[in-house]
Amino acid sequence: MDLGARRVPKPGPDRPAALDGIAARVRVCGLCRLCETRTNAVPGEGTGRAGIMLVGEAPGRKEDETGRPFVGAAGKNLDLALAAAGIDRRDAFVTSINKCRPPANRDPTPDEKQACRPYLLEQVEALRPRVIVALGRHGLHGLLGQMPEGFAALPGTFLAGPQGIPVWVSLHPAAIIYRQKWKEKYLEQWRAFGEWSRSGATAPVGASLPPASAAVHPPAPPPVHHPLAPSPAKPSPTDPWPPHMAASRRRP
Repeated sequence: MDLGARRVPKPGPDRPAALDGIAARVRVCGLCRLCETRTNAVPGEGTGRAGIMLVGEAPGRKEDETGRPFVGAAGKNLDLALAAAGIDRRDAFVTSINKCRPPANRDPTPDEKQACRPYLLEQVEALRPRVIVALGRHGLHGLLGQMPEGFAALPGTFLAGPQGIPVWVSLHPAAIIYRQKWKEKYLEQWRAFGEWSRSGATAPVGASLPPASAAVHPPAPPPVHHPLAPSPAKPSPTDPWPPHMAASRRRP
């Protein structure tokens, strides 16, 4: 039974009908050997009405079981990123380069990527998003057809993408699971992306975005002293120690 087929969003004015035709072909695809080991193909989901398309690497175990993209641990980090950006996941379109899970979550091979890439380009053509987000190096490779050098310096940057649509590069959400020290920067880049998305500005291809403004990521408010609470005692001019330490410093 194809569990994913029961979860396909219904066609409507906010979701191009062509996406459902592509999804139907993906679910019965036999263009590469990954069809032999999959439980469910994962075409993608979301309306795309925000003009944002998110492209990852390939389904994992949870995605293979459900037929839905980014529903495992990496999906939780993607949800955190979208929340930081102020983007409703339902309004984006989430998919991956490969639509079937590679055995044991190994990297997709070049021929597997090549077999699946036409489906991705069809989805891009159907959606015509304002921007495509490449989630990790494999997502970027599948979109561009080649891997730019120095990927480590690319997250947060816009690149020229397929069909004239700019690509914004993000760390893959799974990378944050194993490298928590990257999490703050990852979320800060997504905040900046969300601010850019709402601004309507042209994508600065070849450049990264400035940090999000204070209005998007406000600092923590200072503590408020209740007007009825007693004011904190101040040290005596003759005793430099604070009251709670002064007694212990004086001899009996």
